[in-house]
Amino acid sequence: MSDAHVLVLTALESEEYMIRGLDLGADDFLVKPVSRRALLARIRALLRRASPAENVPTGYSDGIVTLNFLTHEAEIRGEPVSLRPTEFRLLAFLSENQERVVGHKEILEKVWGDPFGSLDSLKWYIHSLRGRLEEDVSKPQFIVTVPGVGYRYRLSGPELSSPPETGESEG
Repeated sequence: MSDAHVLVLTALESEEYMIRGLDLGADDFLVKPVSRRALLARIRALLRRASPAENVPTGYSDGIVTLNFLTHEAEIRGEPVSLRPTEFRLLAFLSENQERVVGHKEILEKVWGDPFGSLDSLKWYIHSLRGRLEEDVSKPQFIVTVPGVGYRYRLSGPELSSPPETGESEG
């Protein structure tokens, strides 16, 4: 569910616990007591294998929606808006997959983390976002329903004056 590296530091020294931890996705496993130097060396090794930060987008802007992924700040039509954490993640996910139909199951897995989401909660959050984005929620232009499949974030409307920006946001 994440690209973060995981180091397990535990007092459980059984080989069974180590194997289970690694099989569940841990990148390294240390049993206490461990020296500070050894712990820091393991952390440095994990960081060396990490993806460079410049490959990760830090923001999104399309002329209507501006999102700062680092600070979880959002603007709609240039005005700051307060989005619930799930609203922010949902809007970010849809905008990152713009112009592509994203299925209900994929959204629930990526935004909620299965099994925590439901189709009803997804519909509620879509309705909430449309209330903030759309001029007329009965005729959505930006978050479009594809019946029986999912949703698509579509760039349209006369207000768009510049092409979408998917790279890093300004600092």
